[in-house]
Amino acid sequence: MHMRWRIPPDSCDGRARAKSASPMKPSACSTRRATSAAEILATGPAAIVVSNGPGDPAHLPKVVAELQALVRSGTPLLGICLGHQLLGLAAGGTTSRLRYGHHGGNHPVRDLRTGRVTITTQNHEFQVEPDTLLAASGLEVSQVNLNDGSVEGLRHRELPVFSVQYHPEGCPGPQDSQGLFDEFLSLAGVLEVQP
Repeated sequence: MHMRWRIPPDSCDGRARAKSASPMKPSACSTRRATSAAEILATGPAAIVVSNGPGDPAHLPKVVAELQALVRSGTPLLGICLGHQLLGLAAGGTTSRLRYGHHGGNHPVRDLRTGRVTITTQNHEFQVEPDTLLAASGLEVSQVNLNDGSVEGLRHRELPVFSVQYHPEGCPGPQDSQGLFDEFLSLAGVLEVQP
């Protein structure tokens, strides 16, 4: 799992560091080693991204356990692709292999809250099974794929936690999914979103 978080610039301890001169783009560290929730939270992150990656999410039970602790912390959290699937597992759900994987830049997704449809870029073989999410987890389905009805997004009812199955950073349209990053940065307190 690859996580990025905001920490003081001198605290990367040899890990990859991204710095920005802009106050709207905070410094961040990223790690590809096994990292516990306690280690991540000890850095005082403004927000956490659980990014995409290969493989079957069901083979990552230790990551799921750490992700449950990160969700409970109340720190803004965004899951993308594999991160979305792991969040579904952290919510007590299950995942399954799609009959036909989602690949390419032409997948319509509907946001259930707004009704807005965006065309998304996707590259995955697994899905979160919607009927398996535990109500007590606070997570609910927020977006669906219009081609096959599969879960494309999860959102917590109370905490600043959400995820998408597709790749918003690879949007095929002119910034169709840019609003997701704006919302996430607003939750992290590093961007003021204008209505």
